[in-house]
Amino acid sequence: MNESALSPAEWAAGKSWFPRAVIMAWIAWTAAQVIRDAEGFTTILGGVNFGIHEFGHIAFGAFPTFLAVLGGSLMQLLVPLGAGVALFITQRDWFALSFCGAWLAMALGDVAHYIADSRALQMDLVSLGEDDGSSDFTGHDWNYLLGKMGHLGDDLKIAAACRFVAGVILLLSVLHALRLFWLMAKAPKPS
Repeated sequence: MNESALSPAEWAAGKSWFPRAVIMAWIAWTAAQVIRDAEGFTTILGGVNFGIHEFGHIAFGAFPTFLAVLGGSLMQLLVPLGAGVALFITQRDWFALSFCGAWLAMALGDVAHYIADSRALQMDLVSLGEDDGSSDFTGHDWNYLLGKMGHLGDDLKIAAACRFVAGVILLLSVLHALRLFWLMAKAPKPS
């Protein structure tokens, strides 16, 4: 059978739902904590997201300052999205869509937290270099980005919208995973 044409039910046949359910429960719970902005909550994926964010600044560093600053948050969202799409296209892994969707929701929750701090400037920030004074970048990505766009006063509204979208993505990812688990559980077991 052509691997790239498998329906979710065909993909689920012969697969075990329980280990995937444990993994999905962990990432969904973790993403929910990040989206609701649990104080002091950290996870291994938070560290991964941070590394991806910082790499995004480097990857977009050749572009004008606005894009280089935006590149951190943009890369943080593009990596889980790209991973899910790549795993689905290359392996037709339906569960990867759920997992990477929850990861994307978590990453967007992280970005929402950063956006919400745009005016308060309370977050401890890490910088990869010294400010040489050649740009008007303040050191806080979203303070700079929203300030440039004239929306610094809308930081909390924008953060709330991001949290809402992240919640919807997480809900859809969990519902998709639950459907897959049901398909795996009801599929005939190989003899």
